[in-house]
Amino acid sequence: MTDAARAISVTLDLEDHRLGTDVAQRYKKNGARILEFLDARSIRATVFVVGDVVDPCRALIRAASDAGHELALHSATHTPLTYEHAKQLAPQLNRARETLQEMTGKAVIGFRAPVFSLTPATAWVTDLLTECGFRYSSSVLPAAHPLHGYPGAPQETFRWPSGLIEFPVPLAQVGPASLPFLGGIYLRYLPLAVIRALSNKLADGTVRWTYLHPYDIDAEEPYYRFPGTTAPMSVLLWRRRRHTLKRLDALVSGAGHRAGLPLAELCATAEQDNLAHFAPSAANKD
Repeated sequence: MTDAARAISVTLDLEDHRLGTDVAQRYKKNGARILEFLDARSIRATVFVVGDVVDPCRALIRAASDAGHELALHSATHTPLTYEHAKQLAPQLNRARETLQEMTGKAVIGFRAPVFSLTPATAWVTDLLTECGFRYSSSVLPAAHPLHGYPGAPQETFRWPSGLIEFPVPLAQVGPASLPFLGGIYLRYLPLAVIRALSNKLADGTVRWTYLHPYDIDAEEPYYRFPGTTAPMSVLLWRRRRHTLKRLDALVSGAGHRAGLPLAELCATAEQDNLAHFAPSAANKD
């Protein structure tokens, strides 16, 4: 396996997981810490920004753009696609995308659905994304999952009928479970040797990317019950945050792996490739 095949792109979901609560908001400080960590290592990441945090994070977003990070959209309000409708969603995405573009002077071509909620029931969104000017998505978890999954979707980079390119969540089969092992709580809990070994087993057409959120590094945050999660899952999301950045550093800098390019640059290459096409079954978008 070549070094290029082992490149792992870094992505950050810039979101406020406590939006609307009376608890002090901590995501901006921790988002800045992550960007400082990346900048110190000359790692250029893709930062998926929720529209709701654009105004509070203008300085942080401009700094990220100036440092060479790609800005992409992580929805307007962090509402899962299962609760969205085309007539409301299109203008929300257009406004949020235009705001990011005006702020940075750079095109925003990437989209990530909240909690990977691009599923068979929401596949209509792929046409809308293309109409809104997006060129790629990073929104599909191609397996059964308790929250949002898309069993049967390709696990390698593919193209939707609209022309939109999809970078699915990298998955590893561990017994009966399909694990998005390169980011989130998996990065915090799985042994690094196991993560590297699973990465090495991925098919050549898989774009490897890791994902994290501001809360993933916030070891000082008091316990918080994440909406829509069980108490045990919220405990898992809360614990083992102190060494997240050290583990990320080790993941992308050791044992044959390195930090990859922002997804927009991989999209430009993928658009020239003969990618597999995937046609979902029709779903009602109204």
